[in-house]
Amino acid sequence: MPSYLHQQLHFDVKHAGIVALLPYLASFVCGNIGGYAADTMLRRGMTTVTVRKVMVGVSELVPALVVGSAGFVRNDPALVVALLTVGVGASGCCVGGWASNHRDIAPHFAGMLYGISNTFAAVPGIVAPVVVGYIVNDRYGDPGPWQSAFLLSAAIAGLGFVVFAVCAKGEQLPELSAV
Repeated sequence: MPSYLHQQLHFDVKHAGIVALLPYLASFVCGNIGGYAADTMLRRGMTTVTVRKVMVGVSELVPALVVGSAGFVRNDPALVVALLTVGVGASGCCVGGWASNHRDIAPHFAGMLYGISNTFAAVPGIVAPVVVGYIVNDRYGDPGPWQSAFLLSAAIAGLGFVVFAVCAKGEQLPELSAV
């Protein structure tokens, strides 16, 4: 994000770093709101799997829509920052979705499962800068590669929701219930 803000929106590097922090602050706030919202839905009688899928929908589809469109509004830096802030912020709702699902399906092994899944979740954070660097390839001023990078991010988020929506379970798995 700091590279995009610097290369495409012409923020100075110091300012880009400060602005790049906003989405992660929003994610922290949305994570807390998302956890509270999930608990409220459960108290009101929604099934666990429905609550998890709703929260993953918010945490994946909202970012897919707004981040996917961010590359196309490059003439309005404030709007781009707002879109990225909303997108990354909404991703914090995963707290009430997949992040809580480990406890639903295997309460005795939730910590281990979360550790394993979080290890795999770290891979995109390692690979993404390399892939974006390859896509953008230092073509300053050319919005096309950045649009492609944002659209790829949106597609991956959308695919993540589809996989979770199809595969998620909200009840304890018998094979993981023994202690």
